[in-house]
Amino acid sequence: MRIIFAGTPDFALPTLNALSASSHSIPAVITQPDRPKGRGKKAVFTPVKTAAIASGIPVLQPERISDILDQIRALRPDCLAVAAYGQMIPPELLSLPEYGAINIHASLLPKYRGAAPINWAIINGEETTGITIMQMDKGLDTGDILAQAEIPIYDYDTAGTLHDRLSQQGAQLLVQTLAEIKQGRIIPQVQNEKLVSYAPRLKKQDGLIDWQDRALDIQRRIRGVNPRPGAYTYLEGKRIKLFEAEAADGQNSISARAGEILQDNPHMIVATGDGFLKIKLLQPENRKKMQVGQYIAGLRQSLIGKVFT
Repeated sequence: MRIIFAGTPDFALPTLNALSASSHSIPAVITQPDRPKGRGKKAVFTPVKTAAIASGIPVLQPERISDILDQIRALRPDCLAVAAYGQMIPPELLSLPEYGAINIHASLLPKYRGAAPINWAIINGEETTGITIMQMDKGLDTGDILAQAEIPIYDYDTAGTLHDRLSQQGAQLLVQTLAEIKQGRIIPQVQNEKLVSYAPRLKKQDGLIDWQDRALDIQRRIRGVNPRPGAYTYLEGKRIKLFEAEAADGQNSISARAGEILQDNPHMIVATGDGFLKIKLLQPENRKKMQVGQYIAGLRQSLIGKVFT
């Protein structure tokens, strides 16, 4: 097949690499325009652009993909393959290639439609998730399912580690699915609207810890927003980011307040609305990430009895 690939962040890289290594031809890659980043506001290439240039694949970077329909048409693609591109695909492009537009989505649709399926699967305590290869339509992740693959969510998974595993799984499944499409072996499955759930884009405030929650739910949130947007709390008005913690069951027999620090070294034990949270890795305001013991040693004072807010 002649496949135009549309993708932007790191999640899309394994798919681009897999397509490049396959028998398919890639006449062009579409990715988001270069955006200014950092203190110098220097324009930075997207990960997909960098990889495409290294592979000698022409790159298109429209502000709106609808602006380059004529260019896409001239390339005569058999299929548009999409992985985390970052724009809605207009209806006229969905029907342009023979096999339409095929998307990699990081959940087992119809669960977790939307921008942040990996994060919300962890935050909500799912034990499994997976990849869906879907035929794109004009809705938000509403198209027919072409293939799915399930993977477990481990207790130690963060959004970052799960992202990496799913990106590899998505690349493998897309290449396999394209071969089966060409052979006429795929029977599209309509999504069950009764099972739909959503995964909206995360905002910074989604990382704020509510110490009235259960310890297990707090631990899942810390993992689910790691590395972005990041979990955080406040101690005496200063923000502290949390990166690694462990939930422990138990009744609050000493009537500690939610958020109260009961132990501070070598790990920080904090009372919650239900159970206790053992914090292992954190980042104080304007400092580097560190182990709790290192943080306490630098303070030279006990935090026992103080309360996170």
